[in-house]
Amino acid sequence: MSSYSDTMPEIETARLLLRPYTPQDLDELAPILSNPAVMRYSPRGPIPKDRVKEVTQETLLIFYKHWQQHGFGV
Repeated sequence: MSSYSDTMPEIETARLLLRPYTPQDLDELAPILSNPAVMRYSPRGPIPKDRVKEVTQETLLIFYKHWQQHGFGV
């Protein structure tokens, strides 16, 4: 999966940087998506503990494809 930073602008404020996801975000995003408290209101729910890396990688790909198809992020 390549980055889509060439099509998604970065937005930076004094306290926040909004940027596209990259494959390098996998290790930091996986614990978030597998946390039941974080994913409480997500239709999919938390990622099962035995599939965290695999499903997170699939999710990053979905985010990437959504941006490419619609011009905005999930």
